[in-house]
Amino acid sequence: MLPDRFVSLLAAEDPRTLTIVGYFLMLLRRVGAIWWLKGVVKDEFEMLMDLLPKAWWSQMDWAIQEFKVSDMEGEVKDSESQRVARKIHVYHLGASLVDSAWIERKELRSKA
Repeated sequence: MLPDRFVSLLAAEDPRTLTIVGYFLMLLRRVGAIWWLKGVVKDEFEMLMDLLPKAWWSQMDWAIQEFKVSDMEGEVKDSESQRVARKIHVYHLGASLVDSAWIERKELRSKA
């Protein structure tokens, strides 16, 4: 279960929260046995790195190595529409995490 505060910080693109999610994505990549995550995890990580301020990229060195993201060294230049699309995506990611937490709570309540 994820606290509502964490999801709010994710939606607000808080750098520390994005870093935590980035390392979570790295762990999912390392597992590698989840067939339906193939390719999705790397795409999500790259999108997250686009949102993360460049000053925080050094905090992601280990994860970047894991993903072998070669283009992370360059400056990210986005159009406003790309930036808005990523914000919408992060909002939906946060919403799906909240939905997952709600489903978990519901299942725990039904077992009790």
